[in-house]
Amino acid sequence: MAKKEFNELVKHFQRVRAYMQHFYVYGFYTREEFEGRSSSTFDNEKRRLEGWMNPYYGFRMTRGGKANFISFDSRNVRRNPLYRALKSRSFTEKDIVLHFLILDVLHDGQEHGVQEILHGCLERLDNAVEPMFFEENTLRDKLSEYETLGVLSSRKQGRDKYYHMHPCEDVAPLAAALAFFSEVAPCGVVGSYLEDRLQEPCEHFRMKHHYITQTLDTELMCTLLEAMHASQDVIIVHMGKDGRQDNRQTVTPLYFMRSVQDGRIYLMAMSCRSRGFVSTRLDHISAVKPVKRQKGADAVQDVRELRALYDATRPNRWGASTSGRTPQRITFTIRVNPWEEHVKRRMYRECRTGRVEELEGGSLLRFTAELYDLTEILPWIRSFIGRITEFECESEFAGNRFLDDLAEMAVVYGLDAAEEEVQG
Repeated sequence: MAKKEFNELVKHFQRVRAYMQHFYVYGFYTREEFEGRSSSTFDNEKRRLEGWMNPYYGFRMTRGGKANFISFDSRNVRRNPLYRALKSRSFTEKDIVLHFLILDVLHDGQEHGVQEILHGCLERLDNAVEPMFFEENTLRDKLSEYETLGVLSSRKQGRDKYYHMHPCEDVAPLAAALAFFSEVAPCGVVGSYLEDRLQEPCEHFRMKHHYITQTLDTELMCTLLEAMHASQDVIIVHMGKDGRQDNRQTVTPLYFMRSVQDGRIYLMAMSCRSRGFVSTRLDHISAVKPVKRQKGADAVQDVRELRALYDATRPNRWGASTSGRTPQRITFTIRVNPWEEHVKRRMYRECRTGRVEELEGGSLLRFTAELYDLTEILPWIRSFIGRITEFECESEFAGNRFLDDLAEMAVVYGLDAAEEEVQG
């Protein structure tokens, strides 16, 4: 049996997404770390990524083997390179030929019936090197698909349908808006597709901190947005190793929350089983499947009530965590020198739902917050190490964790923990 040739085109994006996440988002991975996949599958997927991401694709020899990765400096890259994967898909020879034949027939902007379009397609194939024939049902299915996608519009007259193509709008005046949207919006690939129609794309923008990991989650986000708009429940399938499907969970999607620190996007939802709020990172989801049910006034009202219920808890949430039943208080005080106004500005700018008080003429700043999950705020508090003079926490677990982290840091730097200024 002849060996099957490698095909760069993609039929199912889920596996490609899993490999790109492991090579780019999660770090360096070797062939041996992808359990349950054959060596040929790994090599094929790696070859696709090398074709799309060159020259951003590389490898490093480790003890565990050859670790592959995708890396680039966003300050030197004007366009999101991950869009190349989203713009690749598989098609048959007849698919691609029929695509261009339909567009060529309808390019005159006039209405044409199905029989007229079929005749025009076959007429254009008279001089083809190899004979090719299309059935009327195949053409009808393709025309219906393009109408659903918004490429074509139809008008029914009697039993016949007449199709015409939407005129292409001039997007040149929107070049700057498209350039910005395509690089910063969660579903920015839409802007990237429109940019492909420009002869001279806008090159004005550079991103110092460019969070593009959400690019691979575009399809999932679109499905979830449609479910939110329809007040519809969904089944989310959590991603296992190598993109394999893991456990499932039925939820009512409510919001997306995006971290301004690392660009990660979280889905905030209500669990249909436990009737509690849950949050899931979008890149930890392998599939989203809408639950079939009719949209009704009751469903719309239920979702509004769930959102109002979640909104009422926002003043006591630091991030996307849904842990904790009751808010608990946390307080810490830092010392600020007279010439360190930037520290004050930072405290006020980043305090979120907490309160900041100035003591002793502004030389001390006291931060206070009441949060459901106090462990979320600990990394931010640790960023003020060296200035903290007092620390109090109602959660014994969070307080001990903070003090344990200080003790470990003291050991690393050869300090005596007893000499620290922090008072627990």
